[in-house]
Amino acid sequence: MEYLPMIRGKEAIGILQLAAAACVITALSGCAEIEADGFYTALPPPRTRVVVWGEHPVAVNVTMVWLQEKGLAIVERARLDQVLKEQAIQLTRTRDDQAQILRVGNLTGADLIVFIEATGSSSSKASYIGAYGGIGSVKTVYQLGVSVRAVNLQTSEVLWAGNAHYSEPTEALESGISDLTRLALERAWCAKDAWHLNSCKR
Repeated sequence: MEYLPMIRGKEAIGILQLAAAACVITALSGCAEIEADGFYTALPPPRTRVVVWGEHPVAVNVTMVWLQEKGLAIVERARLDQVLKEQAIQLTRTRDDQAQILRVGNLTGADLIVFIEATGSSSSKASYIGAYGGIGSVKTVYQLGVSVRAVNLQTSEVLWAGNAHYSEPTEALESGISDLTRLALERAWCAKDAWHLNSCKR
């Protein structure tokens, strides 16, 4: 029978320190992975006029920039607000607003409207330090998800859609929403057989 060599002195202390550090990192990150799904039936050509609609400013801004980088023309929010005012449309900030938003999109002369929704819930999570445990701190973590879909304003058909979420809670709120939004968009525009390890292999 073979025995493992006994670890002594500074070497043992170093290993314990590394283990404690790994414990802290694991507790903070939660080893959260991003899972994504999506599809498309048709992708818009360059210069397609698009209205982006959502309640979370980070998700909306990321979506607008991403679509502009794809060559699409974004209808400015000021124009949307102008139409809302001219038509005396009162929004309720609920899903019931969709019909009104589609109407506003048509009045702006847009071809597509992209709905972006960020969801999340928060909870407290303790991080443990040391080989024998002990609470180091308590932090707020978030269970986040983002969904996006594009609707043809002439036919009301959903042309593409994507969603992304963290497998476990994360401390990253704003950056988490930003990353999920980009990944949901990437997944929506990527063929199923080209999607591998959260990346589109075109």
